[in-house]
Amino acid sequence: MRPPAFFLLAPLLFGCGDEDPSIHPGASEVVADGVDQNCDGGDACYRDRDRDGYGSQETLASVDLSCLDYGESSESTDCDDDDASAYPGAPEVVGNEQDNDCDGGEVCFEDLDGDGYGTLATVVSTDSSCRDPVESRYSTDCDDDEPEVNPSVEEVCNDHVDNDCDGTEGPCDFWGEVSVAEADAKFVGED
Repeated sequence: MRPPAFFLLAPLLFGCGDEDPSIHPGASEVVADGVDQNCDGGDACYRDRDRDGYGSQETLASVDLSCLDYGESSESTDCDDDDASAYPGAPEVVGNEQDNDCDGGEVCFEDLDGDGYGTLATVVSTDSSCRDPVESRYSTDCDDDEPEVNPSVEEVCNDHVDNDCDGTEGPCDFWGEVSVAEADAKFVGED
C-alpha cells in the first residue's frame, strides 16, 4: 500500500527532513552558524579574498557547513580584505599608513618639532594617516627639538651641528677638483 501524498510532501513542507519550520527551501541563511537554513547543502560564509582567515562583510554560499574552505571565513572583522597583512590582532607596522591590526588607527613615529621627521618613539594615530601634528612616517630625525635639523635640510658649514642627520657635521671645505668658472667664492682681506 502506498502512503498518503501528505507523507511524501512532509520533508518539503518542514524543510530538509527536519521538524523546524524555519529551515526550508527559500529561508534566509544565517551567516556562519553551521546550519543550512535554506536546504541548499551549505552555509553562508564571509568572503575572505586575501585568505588571512578573516572575512569582509560580503557573503558567499559555501558547499558545506564549515566556512573553512578556500576564500571563506566565519569572521567578518577584516578591515582590508585585499591585504593579507591587515586583520584583527596583526602586528602593526609603524608609519606605513595602514591599519594593520584593524583597531581603527595607525601607529606613527613621534615628531615633536613638526618638521615631518620623527624619532623611534611612537604615538597612536586616530586614523590611518601619519600626517597629523606630532606624527610622522619617518624615524630619521636626529634632533626632534629642532625643526631646522632633519634629513631634508642642507648641512650648514662650521656650525658644529649635524643639520642633515647623516651622522656627521659634514665637510664644508673644498675638496676634489673645482673649476674656477664653476666656483663661487668670497674673499675678505686686503689682497
